[in-house]
Amino acid sequence: MRQINRVAVLGAGVMGATIAAHLANAGLDVLLLDMVPKELSNEEQAAGLSLESPQVRNRIAGAGLKGLLKMKPAPLYLKEYASQIEVGNFDDDMARLKDCDWIIEVVIEHLPIKKMLFEKLVPHLAPGAILSTNTSGLSVNDMAEVLPQEVRKNFLITHFFNPPRYMRLLEIVPCRETDPAVVEGLADFISRRLGKGIVYAKDTPNFIANRIGVYAIYKGIEHMVEMGMTVEEV
Repeated sequence: MRQINRVAVLGAGVMGATIAAHLANAGLDVLLLDMVPKELSNEEQAAGLSLESPQVRNRIAGAGLKGLLKMKPAPLYLKEYASQIEVGNFDDDMARLKDCDWIIEVVIEHLPIKKMLFEKLVPHLAPGAILSTNTSGLSVNDMAEVLPQEVRKNFLITHFFNPPRYMRLLEIVPCRETDPAVVEGLADFISRRLGKGIVYAKDTPNFIANRIGVYAIYKGIEHMVEMGMTVEEV
């Protein structure tokens, strides 16, 4: 497995941004990308910006980065670590993925959208780069269908839990073609560098933690109904 020094995070929502923050905490250089806005905000219009202005095109990823400085509990060890995170967008900056050793997809939990993004990024992957998804329950083998064979051997699920800085658990789910050496090497890196406790899961809906969590919630509701309890009492 190639050495990991630079990581791209695709998706700058709460989960993507906080994963980027924890990677920066570990001393890694991070590229944080998201969509290009389709409309100008009122502030951008007042400033005379256009949809072609870099500030506008990188607005979503930029907002994710700025949000890290205000979150509680703090996702960054030190606010200065935010300087290790660069922002961009899916339309202008895919070519920058060639300089990344590990690419983590963290977009909406919708299989067609994830597949579309994978197809878009594949031409820009460096040889041997690791590609992972942070899905919390979608099938890794379904996602792998759109990937070339040489990419599948470096593809797997790395499911971080929220908030990434504080939640030690991380689930790893390989696809059928994932190289076992990649699984072992990435797990060792995540454990040593990111401080995570690794749980290996099979490609079943919601993997391990969320399956247990959903069952616990369901049983709690079931007992509440059986006992005639109100929401306030629970």
